[in-house]
Amino acid sequence: MSEAAAVRAITDGAIRRSAIVADDDEWIRERVSENLRGQGFQVTALKDGRALCALIDHWAAAGEVPFQLVVSDLSMPGASGLEALGHLRRRGLDVPFVLMSGFISDEERERACQLGVTAVLDKPFDLGVLRRALTDVVRRQPPR
Repeated sequence: MSEAAAVRAITDGAIRRSAIVADDDEWIRERVSENLRGQGFQVTALKDGRALCALIDHWAAAGEVPFQLVVSDLSMPGASGLEALGHLRRRGLDVPFVLMSGFISDEERERACQLGVTAVLDKPFDLGVLRRALTDVVRRQPPR
């Protein structure tokens, strides 16, 4: 799917996706969630890594994954975004995962890549950067 077609599909509602946004910073969590909703996603917003890991466990145990994207901060209480990404992969879930961070070390970035992170967004970032990352995610996935 071309980038223009992916943007149209999201905007027109032809692709209805569900996403999880996890960030302990309420302002960022709300901005990212609003942006995703504007792109046609249904959003579940979480305030820490522990809640994200618990939700991953719940859906993995249920044998179904009703979300098609995770956008997570790297540094959060309970569990880091990197720990949550590893948690997701250990449960065999191949869901696109976008990691956001105000500071990510080279080692953390390398580990995220090894775990199959879809994108790493360096904070602060313009919401256009997030939209482009989402467009790329949608282009890689078949419509549901």
